[in-house]
Amino acid sequence: MATKRFVKSAIDWAAFAERVPPTEKLKFQAFKAKVDGYTKNMLSYPEKPPTIDFASYKARLPGLAMIDEFEKQFKAVKVPYPADKLTPLIDEQEKKVDEQVKLAKELADLNCKYYDKKLQWWKDMMPFDEMTLDDWKDYFPDPELDVYETPNFWPFTEPPRPVFPYLEKKEHH
Repeated sequence: MATKRFVKSAIDWAAFAERVPPTEKLKFQAFKAKVDGYTKNMLSYPEKPPTIDFASYKARLPGLAMIDEFEKQFKAVKVPYPADKLTPLIDEQEKKVDEQVKLAKELADLNCKYYDKKLQWWKDMMPFDEMTLDDWKDYFPDPELDVYETPNFWPFTEPPRPVFPYLEKKEHH
């Protein structure tokens, strides 16, 4: 059974490092050092175990049936590798996330279009200082603000008037 040989890491360490907060940098560096150490140890072993030259043993030790028996047993040994059960689950999760991202993008695009229309409406609207109460009612038809029943808006705040205007000193510069 052929094994998958790791040639390079599947983790984009540069992108990963950008997302790590400054408070977690030391933990991240320790984690990366451990991963690098494990990867280095794994890559130090050969991909396939070394082959045993049974012919040289037969030549040196003639007449031993034990060598043939060892050869049969050695060739019969198969190391069971566990089935990869997680990759399909990760791929399935990735598809679901892609669908969610697509829906979120569509929703964001719809929101952008809505707010662009809203912004254009505000830009096309008559300036407030040029509006009459009728124009206001046309632009903002809020039933609570009935300008015909109550022509002014509540609460009334009148500008403060000085009690003795002649006592106020006006400084001229």
